[in-house]
Amino acid sequence: YADMEQQAASVPPGADGLDVSNEISLTIDRRASYLGVSTGHKYQLWFEHSLESLGSDFKYHSVSASYFRGWRVMDRHNLILRVSGNYGHHLPFQQEYTLGGTSMRGYVNNQFRGDVRGQANIEYSFPLFGFKGFSARGLTFFDSGYTTFLTTSNPNRNSLPDARRDQHPAFSAFKNSIGVGTRFYLQQIVLPLLGVDFGYGLEARDFQIHLAIGLTD
Repeated sequence: YADMEQQAASVPPGADGLDVSNEISLTIDRRASYLGVSTGHKYQLWFEHSLESLGSDFKYHSVSASYFRGWRVMDRHNLILRVSGNYGHHLPFQQEYTLGGTSMRGYVNNQFRGDVRGQANIEYSFPLFGFKGFSARGLTFFDSGYTTFLTTSNPNRNSLPDARRDQHPAFSAFKNSIGVGTRFYLQQIVLPLLGVDFGYGLEARDFQIHLAIGLTD
């Protein structure tokens, strides 16, 4: 009965309402990709803010930046670096940043949430086999990320009143994972058709398997 009463008394994680926003972005993309080998760089900046004048029930803004760099190694090998940072003010639940899944392998999808996030991913991939335009590549990776709530005064948030990092010194918002995976490609399609990753969360000391179709950067 106690569990039933607790579920009945629970509230949604965020306030309900209409979310209307505007996003401005700047992108410099000098990448090239062929059979799973990506080279070049990509810079991206974007700013999003709610539009109360158009009926948005939320008042928030967020700023994000990302960087991608790919290097060709020994003709068919590939080293890739991805770095990103995000900051949001009074984000509604549906706009909060998450960590875990294909960007933080070794943890379940969206396992961690926050209004600030930083991530870095390093991958090294190499060819396994190819046949008439179909190819497979193996990869190793290291993922690192940090996400937490900087403030608990968000009026759009009904849960996690004590989620700030400084209120729980024993809790680490810094997560890391390592692992291996594979990617399958068709010569006519730039993006991988299928990806399977086996990640080990260093802090969780546990394995996770992630399957993704049509992976993008």
